[in-house]
Amino acid sequence: MARKNNQGSGSVSFIDRLHQFQFHDAKGQFIVFALTAIIALAYALINDLLLGRPERNVMVESAILTAILVVTLTAAYNSGFISSIVSDVKKRRRGGVEGRGDDLVALAETKNVFISHSCKDHSEDGSTVCDIRDGLNRLGGQFGWNVIFDPFDPGDKTCLKVQEKIKQSTHFILLNTANSSSSRWVFLESLFAKLCYDQNAICYIPVNLDGSPVREEAEELISVNWNGSDSVEELVTKIADRIRATNPQPSPNCEPVRE
Repeated sequence: MARKNNQGSGSVSFIDRLHQFQFHDAKGQFIVFALTAIIALAYALINDLLLGRPERNVMVESAILTAILVVTLTAAYNSGFISSIVSDVKKRRRGGVEGRGDDLVALAETKNVFISHSCKDHSEDGSTVCDIRDGLNRLGGQFGWNVIFDPFDPGDKTCLKVQEKIKQSTHFILLNTANSSSSRWVFLESLFAKLCYDQNAICYIPVNLDGSPVREEAEELISVNWNGSDSVEELVTKIADRIRATNPQPSPNCEPVRE
């Protein structure tokens, strides 16, 4: 059954991260299960071959250890602990940065965040859409992501060019409003992003700004909901939490959606 869009306006929860891990994070699943297999196999071999313990006891203990490892490593991965270590190791293998703490920002791979919106919603500075763009730009400098917002010159925008930008992105932010709900451009962007999302190639984050119905292709996704009672800064922080919590790998294999 599809997971309906009935989440509150709070930042992403640990349960939401587990949902993302279970259904859309093949890389994370591989890391957890590979570590589990290596540790459990080593335990079994040491106890059976080196220590000569009874095979039945070793099998039972190995099964229990496997279950404990799956739970523990899954929790550690979704808390960001394992992913930070993996990023650290990758960076050091490339002659990376020494130290921890704030240096983890420099160790993280750069993310590209595509913001899908209606041009009618940012006709002038000071709009909520522009404030979200500016806030994510500021946080991007701190946490290591680039914001893609109207990257085309007038008259140069085509469906294939837009989808190529989405294909190169790690995160797709749909700013859902009455205007974007009726925009053909936003429809094409959203449909293609959902195709990439289904291939674990992008993190799709719907952001509901005015209570308009969520696009059909995004109904099963976990949304960030905003009714104006919180400040835009708090809204931007909630979106940033979702970006920081996910690390999808862009794929060149997403097929384009034709106009």
